[in-house]
Amino acid sequence: YRPNHLNDYTMADGWDLFRTEKSNTAMTVFRQLAREAPHDGGPKIGYAIAAADAGWLSRGVRAMRRAFYIDPDAANGLALDSRFERKLNRLAWKYRGRSHGISEKDARFMQASIYYLLSDKDACFQAIEQSRKTRDSSQSTRNLYRMAEEYL
Repeated sequence: YRPNHLNDYTMADGWDLFRTEKSNTAMTVFRQLAREAPHDGGPKIGYAIAAADAGWLSRGVRAMRRAFYIDPDAANGLALDSRFERKLNRLAWKYRGRSHGISEKDARFMQASIYYLLSDKDACFQAIEQSRKTRDSSQSTRNLYRMAEEYL
């Protein structure tokens, strides 16, 4: 199935593009879906992950913070296959290196978010605590912590 128009894409299409190494196209799909549903965190999470995978680490942070700020529940129920898990683990490692001028606070928040998506409770809480040590008291981080306590 290949939609003829950008408006014909779904979240599943965006994730399929991401899984098949087409992160730039996935970013475009998720951006459009986010515009169509501004209070839905799902497309913002998709955009965050695709942007980070495409090398836009700071865009990934901004989108993920926005997702956890407006709709933290959107992070639940993401279907992960082994390819998706490997890609997420690789992204967590990218943020660990804090390349592209990412602050310590943002890198740790993004790692915690990725570990949350991977349902890795210990790594998620460790990254949240490291983020808090950098004085990250943002609502997105508080929401992520609450979600991790409740669901992991």
